[in-house]
Amino acid sequence: MKDQEVLDAIATKRESRAIHFLYQSVFPQVLATVQKYGGMKHDAEDVFQEALVVLIRKVEAGHFQLQAKLSTYLCAICKYNWWEKNKGLNRVELMEGHRLTPAEVELLEKSIHEEAKYQKAELAFDRLGEKCKKLLQYFYLEDKSMRWIATKLSLKSGKVAKNQKYKCMKKARWHYHKLAEA
Repeated sequence: MKDQEVLDAIATKRESRAIHFLYQSVFPQVLATVQKYGGMKHDAEDVFQEALVVLIRKVEAGHFQLQAKLSTYLCAICKYNWWEKNKGLNRVELMEGHRLTPAEVELLEKSIHEEAKYQKAELAFDRLGEKCKKLLQYFYLEDKSMRWIATKLSLKSGKVAKNQKYKCMKKARWHYHKLAEA
């Protein structure tokens, strides 16, 4: 598969073939690097899966622009994640044949930073009560009206649902900021 075919498959929710292809074509390079620096196969699988999650989220959100080979991008994320998990190592070399330009390094760092923010937002969301989670999911993910949400969650009116949404968002922001401080 070509890089654009992989991205198209992910964007159209047909990613199983694309992920299989990436495991066959890119994972061996990741495994070799992780093992070179003292890791095991399961460590390589972990960092590779994390890299795939980053890629899938960015593609599905429409925030991914291919500026290098897809294998280079994934290998760089894996290398960085492995390095982050093992900061005691003195150095981490780029994988053979995968040299990044300064622009690609900057893009990678930005992607990883954004992914960390996204993970904190997910954790903040997970700390909300079930009613808040449902309300926010209905409003933001399913695009339901406040009147519909009020009926579904047994609230008195759309106005009450709107007020409750405000409170839930306030709680989510509070949790997010607490996680960001940690």
